[in-house]
Amino acid sequence: MATLEDGGSTAYSVVANGEEQYSIWPAGCELPAGWAAIGLTGSKDVCLAAIARMWTDLRPLSLRQQLTGGPAHHHGSDATAGSALETDIHRLFERHAEKSPGSLALIDGKNRLSYKELNRKANQLGNFLRHVKHVGPEVLVGIALPRSSD
Repeated sequence: MATLEDGGSTAYSVVANGEEQYSIWPAGCELPAGWAAIGLTGSKDVCLAAIARMWTDLRPLSLRQQLTGGPAHHHGSDATAGSALETDIHRLFERHAEKSPGSLALIDGKNRLSYKELNRKANQLGNFLRHVKHVGPEVLVGIALPRSSD
């Protein structure tokens, strides 16, 4: 395995999906369906720093389009800042979980989670990040996990 200039041994690629969401992936490994390399490869720190500079609006493209009533503007645009609906996605999700707690939210093989259960798991993660890892408002947190209901 080659050593990178910064001393790291694993090279990563910056990848994006159709919702203009970014992540990193080990260079040379097959990408998950729906993700494509954008042409930037380097150490984990270099790739994460590039994502932090590029990905200024963390909302998925489809949500940005819905909020503006048309095609979304590229990352960093102020076009959505004054939109009529200024609600965070987690608040929208929580409202839906309150209205339809028993509705099916997630299917993972044989495992099924209702909106109430999924909201509970999301809140557990949020509490862990806030209270154990001391992550505050406006702090970007990248989470890379295999797809799972856990």
